[in-house]
Amino acid sequence: MAKTPLLLVPGMLCSPRLYAGQMAALAAQAEIVVPDWRRAPLAIWDSWESAARWVVGQMPACKFALAGLSLGGMLAVEIMQFAAERVTRLALLDTGVRGQNEAERAIRRARIRLANEGHFELVLACRWRASSRPTGYPTRSWSTR
Repeated sequence: MAKTPLLLVPGMLCSPRLYAGQMAALAAQAEIVVPDWRRAPLAIWDSWESAARWVVGQMPACKFALAGLSLGGMLAVEIMQFAAERVTRLALLDTGVRGQNEAERAIRRARIRLANEGHFELVLACRWRASSRPTGYPTRSWSTR
């Protein structure tokens, strides 16, 4: 029986190791491809479409199943815009479905640039600080009164 081509798209700060368990468990059933963001040129982040096209470029020219986590899910949605006829199954995992505005693109490119320059600790610090604030609350100190 032929193996199913499967494209697993990781989130922004994830490497292909994210899917190591799935790759081992599905090795007999699927030919798995996981894009590695460390090998992606910075220019792919100019738009969702260019990033999605770079991801699809990792696959052989045939039909495939597609799963994306977080940012990978957003790119999977974009892939469906131009290559839906190639996608046999789709799984969106812990992701949002909306466009990326110019400010978000600039922040993402800056984070990628910092990581490429060897300052990954700054990328993590910025991500942690941004995600650690409770949503809907002011950013000033909390008062118990």
